[in-house]
Amino acid sequence: MTARLREELSALAETHPFSPDPSAWDRGRRARRRDHALRGAAVLAVVALVVGLGTLLAPDREARTASTDVVEGGAIPSRIVDIDGGLEATTDLAVGRASAAFISASQDDPVVITAMDGVPHRLALPGWGTGNQGLSLSPDGTRLAWHDQDSGQATIAVLELMTGGITRHQVHPDGDLALRELSWSPDSVWLAWLGDTEGGAYVGRLRPVFAVLDDNWFVRGNVPGVAVRSDAGLVFSRASGGLFSFDDRGRPAQLSDADQVGAGAFSPDGAMLALRTSPGTASRTFRWAGRTIVEHPFPDATFDRGAVIPLGWLDVRHQLLQVWSDEDSPAELVVATPEVGETSTWRRSVGSIDASIAGRVSLAVDLVPDLDGTSWQQLTHDFGERTEDERDFSWIIGLGVAAAIAVLLGLRRLWRRLRP
Repeated sequence: MTARLREELSALAETHPFSPDPSAWDRGRRARRRDHALRGAAVLAVVALVVGLGTLLAPDREARTASTDVVEGGAIPSRIVDIDGGLEATTDLAVGRASAAFISASQDDPVVITAMDGVPHRLALPGWGTGNQGLSLSPDGTRLAWHDQDSGQATIAVLELMTGGITRHQVHPDGDLALRELSWSPDSVWLAWLGDTEGGAYVGRLRPVFAVLDDNWFVRGNVPGVAVRSDAGLVFSRASGGLFSFDDRGRPAQLSDADQVGAGAFSPDGAMLALRTSPGTASRTFRWAGRTIVEHPFPDATFDRGAVIPLGWLDVRHQLLQVWSDEDSPAELVVATPEVGETSTWRRSVGSIDASIAGRVSLAVDLVPDLDGTSWQQLTHDFGERTEDERDFSWIIGLGVAAAIAVLLGLRRLWRRLRP
């Protein structure tokens, strides 16, 4: 400020005295408070809209089921059904212990159901290809094995479901070998595999927990199934009939000449092998001692006929079987002993498997509770109907943005009207 300007302002103040209105300061303070309040309200309105939309649109794991049950330790669902296209595949593979695994008939993708909450997870497994048939869940529900088709050799990948870690095991140099079947030992340690090739099949075993690769053998003809004991003993079946193991020189050694059966699942002590059967009137089991086949006929008023697929053993006496009597109806889970006797068991309707995925399912049988001898004991759990929500939320996003703009414009107009 120059000296001349200072003098002119001083003269003006002396000749024009100023007496402000005492209420002016109060009006100014009130206007300032209104300004701050309206700005705060605008910010809160926008935040509320954003948070509300985020809550509505965020994926909610529990929203996938009508029931929010959580079973301590986990359980097998009483009803296992296929997924639809609304379930997105996840690359986060550490989903936790699983109760069931299957290949979706509608999506051709691997699916696991987590044991604690019964929620299905569509997995984006590395190396999974169209038409892949090799998928198997370990009996304890902690590992998932599949045929990794991205490698130049026949490769089995094993996923640790608790951590998401993956190990890969090259079991044969032929990259065109189609690994059709994978089968775990009862203790979830050994994994048997079967791969089709020209003129026959290769069968082998590995111990993925310790990354131990065992030998493999070529078998001529059609080989429908393979199973492995907890002591690594391997048994396979031939479509032409018979059950076989391998002798010390790696040659097939016939155990039984039974026809229309396939290798299924070994008992925990390795004394018995539950067998797959074509549609018939009984379940069948191979008894290692004596090399005999025993049967448990379907009780009256249960199934007229049914194909049997063993899913595992609950203990050394009780098998968990899938019995499928009608291709258009769900398959039933049945608990049975190998044969009829004074203490035999045969219990149907333990659970069901959707017809579209029957034959594609492996179960964590270790999750079935110890039998208490009663007929009303719940061996599986009803987690409720899944309610996959496939609605299009894009219109809600648009309305949310429009509402936010409208709130801001309205608050701005109110602020101008109230401004002194």
